[in-house]
Amino acid sequence: MQYYCPACCAKMPFADRDKPCTVCETVAAEWAQTHSYTERLLHALTHPNSEVRMAAIISLGSRRARATTGRVALSTLTALRLATEKRLASLA
Repeated sequence: MQYYCPACCAKMPFADRDKPCTVCETVAAEWAQTHSYTERLLHALTHPNSEVRMAAIISLGSRRARATTGRVALSTLTALRLATEKRLASLA
């Protein structure tokens, strides 16, 4: 199973999830305690895994967090642009 640092999204072995990140030195449990659920969802919009980004978009929409609407829209447009670029590159 692949694990990502919650702060910088660096890939980490699942077995090392309780250790500080080798990139940013963040400990996942401490990071989660110092950020609200909405903050963590907003941060998930920058995650490299598209499924994580989509889950964050859906969760933020379900919570009806009005202050997040612009960021969710921007993240969705960015994901669509990246998918389009990837598809066009595969056709070339």
